[in-house]
Amino acid sequence: MTSIEEGQPLGGVNDALSSLQSFPTIIAALAVVLAALQAVLCMESVDPCRLSRRKMNILLGLELVETAILVASELLSFLELRSSLVQAFPSLYFVAPCLLAAGILQLLAEVYFTMAVVTKSRISWIPVSAMGSTSAFWEIIPFSVTLLLSFTVIGWRFRWWLRGNAVSESVALDAVQSDPALKAGVMGFAVGWTVSVSALLFITLLLTDCADDGPSYVAGLRYLWRPDQWLDEQHDGTKLWYRRFESNDQAVQEYIASAVLDSNVLLPRGLGEIQAHLERTPLHVGNAIVGNDRKYCKEEDRKAHRLQRVVMLAEHVVVLPLLIVLIVIIARNHDNLDKLHFDAIRQLADATVILAFVEVAIGLKNLIWGISGTGKKEFSSVSDDERLQSLNVISYDYCQARATSPAVRTPEV
Repeated sequence: MTSIEEGQPLGGVNDALSSLQSFPTIIAALAVVLAALQAVLCMESVDPCRLSRRKMNILLGLELVETAILVASELLSFLELRSSLVQAFPSLYFVAPCLLAAGILQLLAEVYFTMAVVTKSRISWIPVSAMGSTSAFWEIIPFSVTLLLSFTVIGWRFRWWLRGNAVSESVALDAVQSDPALKAGVMGFAVGWTVSVSALLFITLLLTDCADDGPSYVAGLRYLWRPDQWLDEQHDGTKLWYRRFESNDQAVQEYIASAVLDSNVLLPRGLGEIQAHLERTPLHVGNAIVGNDRKYCKEEDRKAHRLQRVVMLAEHVVVLPLLIVLIVIIARNHDNLDKLHFDAIRQLADATVILAFVEVAIGLKNLIWGISGTGKKEFSSVSDDERLQSLNVISYDYCQARATSPAVRTPEV
């Protein structure tokens, strides 16, 4: 540990960039960049239905790299924080293992969240843009709070604000010992909250997924590369896509119209085959869900959508108490620290920011995934019954004219 004389500045950009102890925070920030790449990857020029296999493989590859980076960041941060706390704050020995446990649990929730979105898109034919925060205003507030508090801590590390110079060991010891935020009870509540909420969230996800009527994302992982076999191999009659026939005639006409526009749409041998086909997948032309199925797909999987919101809300409050306690400690002691206690608080700040970055990664994915590839004005509207009847009359009259007079010319467009 490099010694700093009394009166010399603590922290700063050069100190952060030149210190190997800042490496865990830097690679955790890289994980946020990878999360943004995953989110942008799902944006397409049309409203997507099933995520393509190639994009899914790229997304899963980025998720694997992101997970490895966050695990390495958590482990390195744990080792550094544990050694610093033993020297500066021996009564807070429990903080490092608690933050490591919370970090691993958060990481598991982050992986589950990403895999749930991929599974719903590949198996359930739910557009990625229908799973994210399409009305993201309610989520911007907690997401922004976490980001703002994290930026406040990072700004202190870089000496953008709350600047402090090194003081004598006796002055620093008196300051930290008199601060109630550094007592074992307060820190125990903050890190205990972090671990408890993370564990409760993970248990809730696991129990919900494995329930009889749960979303079963874990069971669906092996079908990601062969999603069409999911319905054939289901048990107990459970289906992920329920076709509703409020108007059989309209559904049939939409299917025929889609078959005209897309040669890959199966040519039916009868009305029963059309209904059987629509019970398996929503109506789509290319990679865009069309007709009333585009409205239905946003109403599907309500229970899983509620579970996703529980994940988002829980993630945004996991590290919030710890961030608040940390900022209070920094605000009270930034100008009353020596090198030893500054390093301990700095590494506690780094470990907390790494946890916050996991929340930021999840929130960033959810916000960007809720942005459709095209604007609402660019979507074609669904023909109503009156318009379909008019088209039927035109089609019937034209077919009758062709039958009575083969020489009739096709109307010019």
